[in-house]
Amino acid sequence: MVLMEKPPGLYRKGLEALADVARSRNLTLFTGYHSAFCPCMNDMKRWVEENSISDVNIEWKESAAKWHPGQTWIMEETGLGVMDCLFNPFSILDELGIFTDEKCNGCSAVELVNSKLYLPRNWKSPIAGSSTFLFRDGSGGVSRKRQIIADYAWNYEG
Repeated sequence: MVLMEKPPGLYRKGLEALADVARSRNLTLFTGYHSAFCPCMNDMKRWVEENSISDVNIEWKESAAKWHPGQTWIMEETGLGVMDCLFNPFSILDELGIFTDEKCNGCSAVELVNSKLYLPRNWKSPIAGSSTFLFRDGSGGVSRKRQIIADYAWNYEG
């Protein structure tokens, strides 16, 4: 079995074709986000279970030039831009159960309420952004008391 980082396609048709190939060869197709498999995940899960989480602040900034040199897919319209690096912290939060509301049978526990994206002239997808998500209150409503604030960038040079 091989872990393929992130879903290996942007469209369902491409993913179905990949699944067909795996099925025809009697292979297991395993995709995921590598951050959810980090060595300290069990320690983080234990910490989350033992502590109350009110707010989550995400600051995920990386240099596309350093970590993805020459990879133009990042700036293309279908390349997801800065949203690609946001998969990392969100996959960690998802693995920790932060996004799941057990009171509503596993439905999403957060709602996007504000997002700002920076799109430079020479890119076709965002290079940086910030978003605010509010946690649901368990009854289906949104609680203004708990939030996730995310600040993310592909153009970080620090």
